Amino acid sequence: MPVPLTDPALIARCTLIAASFRRLLGRDLLPALPSDPAQAACAIDAAPVVILAHDGGERPRFTYANATARRLWELEWERFIGMPSEQSAEPDQREAREALLARARRDGFIDDYRGIRITASGRRF
Repeated sequence: MPVPLTDPALIARCTLIAASFRRLLGRDLLPALPSDPAQAACAIDAAPVVILAHDGGERPRFTYANATARRLWELEWERFIGMPSEQSAEPDQREAREALLARARRDGFIDDYRGIRITASGRRF
């Protein structure tokens, strides 16, 4: 099922992601990001880079995953959103993931992540 890019809540989430990125990094999330919120949401979803967001809970859950992320993780929107983000890493990689999350809590973002992740089917990438 395609992501409902006309959903006002999803458009607002993409607007927040883009605004937070700009505030924290001093640059735009994507080059030439449209000023129209609905068009920007479409551009963020179609970006060739992974764009993910999760809540700040004790056990963070994904709140946004663009099409590139959904393709790489082999997950539909409905399965990705709400999934604990720890499930995106293999168990032996979770300690490194925790250190990364600590940095994200401190700085408000991560823009240089590199690591091994697992797809819904168990394939490593």
